[in-house]
Amino acid sequence: MVEPEELTYKIKLTNKDDGKLTTYFIGKTDNMLIKSVGTKEVQGQATEISTFYSDLKEFAGAKFFLTRSMQMNGQEFQAITFTSVEPDVTIDEKLFVMP
Repeated sequence: MVEPEELTYKIKLTNKDDGKLTTYFIGKTDNMLIKSVGTKEVQGQATEISTFYSDLKEFAGAKFFLTRSMQMNGQEFQAITFTSVEPDVTIDEKLFVMP
């Protein structure tokens, strides 16, 4: 069995503002992002969160992952699925005004 590390590039990024480390796993065959791993504070404790990216589609010449699944301790706690992406859409600024 081939280990994931043999199939991916592993890039570690340290945020210069808060020092948080995020590790990105990028496929060696297609150079596409597969997952990212970082820590978030959950109920006062630093917890490792893995995000998996899938269902890659192209919209107006740019590629976008339509599905993002987040796991904590091996259990999925959030999945986001986009049905479409519309780049350069004009948005009424009134939507951002506090009531």
